[in-house]
Amino acid sequence: MRYSLLVCAAPEHPAAHTALLTARAVLARHHTLKRLFFFRDGVLNAHTTAPLYQQWRQLISQHGIDAVLCVSAAQARGIAADSDVVPWTISGLGQWADALHSSDRVLSFG
Repeated sequence: MRYSLLVCAAPEHPAAHTALLTARAVLARHHTLKRLFFFRDGVLNAHTTAPLYQQWRQLISQHGIDAVLCVSAAQARGIAADSDVVPWTISGLGQWADALHSSDRVLSFG
């Protein structure tokens, strides 16, 4: 089963932690995470000072997950489009539309 997760929750919001736990559970059940799409305040999870930054980074890197920050949400929150946010990438809503089209299940947090 292919899952995609939409993370709109700010790093300190409980929904951001729930999204992380859900991503781990999806992978533990040997499903595929097609994409993690960080939108609105969710893009702040990619900031190095965010409470769950290291855990997100490790999960994304370890499993080679396609993790995308919405470009307009990132720019509105002070993350420039040319920022080095590895292992995340910065892209547009087209990436989320693609995830919606090619996933069996989509879950939203925040």
